[in-house]
Amino acid sequence: LRGSVIHCMQNEQDIRKMGNTSVTMPITTACLTINSLTLAGVPFMSGFYSKDAILETMINSHLNSWAILMTIMATTMTSSYTLRMIIHTATAAPRHKSTTLLHESATNQIAPILRPTLLTIVLGLILSMTFSPRPMTPLPTTLKLIPILAILVGTMFTLDLTSTSLTPSPKKHTLYKIWNQLAFYGIMLHRTFSFITLKLSRTSTQLIDLIWLEKAGPKLMYTTNTEISKLTS
Repeated sequence: LRGSVIHCMQNEQDIRKMGNTSVTMPITTACLTINSLTLAGVPFMSGFYSKDAILETMINSHLNSWAILMTIMATTMTSSYTLRMIIHTATAAPRHKSTTLLHESATNQIAPILRPTLLTIVLGLILSMTFSPRPMTPLPTTLKLIPILAILVGTMFTLDLTSTSLTPSPKKHTLYKIWNQLAFYGIMLHRTFSFITLKLSRTSTQLIDLIWLEKAGPKLMYTTNTEISKLTS
């Protein structure tokens, strides 16, 4: 699925440079969304039945608490980056180049992604009905709700990040930020300091030259004449 989207976007792999594929590639985007929600473990999708059972079994087992915590964090991050991918590719405004010619995938590419998409919708329910009934896991309600809570936390985290990136707050132009800009930084670092250093070196050179010229010129002649006058008088 992601390969089909990348192929339709002319080998663009950065989701920040995509957007509005629900209009330009409706079938591919629909399949991508359904399979991504299944991967995130959204309730009543095929991935939810397996992910919920895995988490309940791990919580009820004698495994290390860190292993269970890392699994829950992995579930949260999976739902987070999945929703972020859907928002940036399907619902956001188009951010691709104007010269990019977007089109739906060819028929030989759509058929292989439609079949697993239909299976992800009904396969979980069918398998849950065909499995033999298993004993109820003795867990409190709070632990039973951990898979759903992990998905909700990842969803809220992604929505918060997306809203922050889409509606940036106005920046205050403080003196510190102005000086940090490249233009002012270059003037201050490369020109001002260099100009001051060169000016000081030039001034010191001139002063030294003037001192030596005065010492070797008029003052030397005055001292010499004074000593000669004292000797001859």
